[in-house]
Amino acid sequence: MNRKLRKRNDKQKIAKATYTELKHIYQNTVKNYGLSIQIQSYFLYYQHFSTYYS
Repeated sequence: MNRKLRKRNDKQKIAKATYTELKHIYQNTVKNYGLSIQIQSYFLYYQHFSTYYS
């Protein structure tokens, strides 16, 4: 039981870290490239990670 909980917490931590990392990449890329292209790829990344970690 405890191990299962810890595993889920680790997954949430990884997901949160990944999300934060993607947010930074997203913000940097918006500055450098066109907005519409970046929103598309960010959405795809977000979709991918939300399905992977849920």
